[in-house]
Amino acid sequence: PGLAAEYAEKGYKLKDRVSEYEKMRITNFYYGFATGDLSKRIDLLRLLKITYPRDGAGWNDLAVTYSQIGQFDQAVAEARESILINPNFGPAYRALGYAFLHLNHFAEAKDILAQALQQKIDTTDFHYILFQIAFSDGDLPAMQEQIEWVSGKPDEYAASDWQTGAAAFAGRWRKSQESASRAIDLASPGDTKEIAARYATEQSMRGAIFGDYRRARVDAAQGLKLIRGRASLPRAALALALCGEANQAKSLIDELMKLYPEDTVINSIWIPSIRAAIELQRGNAALAIEQLQPVSRYEGAAEFWPQYLRGVSYVKLRRGAEAAAEFQKILDHRGQAALSPLYPLAYLGLARAEDLAGDTAKSIKARDDFFSAWKDADPDVPILIDAKKEFEKR
Repeated sequence: PGLAAEYAEKGYKLKDRVSEYEKMRITNFYYGFATGDLSKRIDLLRLLKITYPRDGAGWNDLAVTYSQIGQFDQAVAEARESILINPNFGPAYRALGYAFLHLNHFAEAKDILAQALQQKIDTTDFHYILFQIAFSDGDLPAMQEQIEWVSGKPDEYAASDWQTGAAAFAGRWRKSQESASRAIDLASPGDTKEIAARYATEQSMRGAIFGDYRRARVDAAQGLKLIRGRASLPRAALALALCGEANQAKSLIDELMKLYPEDTVINSIWIPSIRAAIELQRGNAALAIEQLQPVSRYEGAAEFWPQYLRGVSYVKLRRGAEAAAEFQKILDHRGQAALSPLYPLAYLGLARAEDLAGDTAKSIKARDDFFSAWKDADPDVPILIDAKKEFEKR
């Protein structure tokens, strides 16, 4: 993404030397990769569609952009149109597959990818989508099939990252750390250092939410040492905020605002979530909820963080019904982040929320669902230890 932004900037400066169509394509990349202003990108792409309706790439870029802001139904429509215009254009199948995945339409996602594969169109992203579906379905052979497809390829670090997420989802924290280390090592050399930085800072967020603050700080520092950019800075900031490192998190917010003042995802999803985490750690649950208001329209693309932070905040405020509603949002939308550890932890949050709401039966069921999801979890994960102590008292 850093290199993409650099070239997009250079192209934008030269856009007056080219045709009107090329000028629009260059401006599209400029908004998408350089400034990150997705509202302007959507406006530009809508105009591109009207002006050049047979340009399938424009419809595809619009589908991708809608997915970035959580508007998955619109993404489906645009990606379908892109495929109709050019049935041999691989990115459109990827965009449609991701949109279906995020909508929990797993069968449709598998069908559209099968169509692409029958045409000899293939990409690692197809197999990532299929891995997430297989994992959600508990289909171990299908998961292994996707991992084997990537193994030995230049981007085989992706397979290790998928295994990192799957292990963390099940509370297998040591296994997750092993897989993350392997993924980071494989991605660190050459021009994929930004990917390694993202992997490290994603792992720092997992550590923070699990209560392993020491490990979270180490992983955040490793990611920022590799690259301080669009992928690593917000993830490290959120992890550090969850660890109670408010000053460091605020410093990273300032850096993000300076580097990416127009970026929709950073300013409308990441920064409010980071600020909410800071307030939550300070004991200001009501203020945390207030900080999350700007995220509401985009939270489908936020990988459950706003819903989870809002749910935890409502629990702190002893507002059980509202907390339950937030955790249920996560449980109803598995495809939005199929490997996120926040999904099983939402059962734990729901158990606490229903307890506050006075629904003992629902609380017990949610608690049992959590312990079932984490039946193979490492026994020394701090959040699991706390949960066991909490429920032993009841």
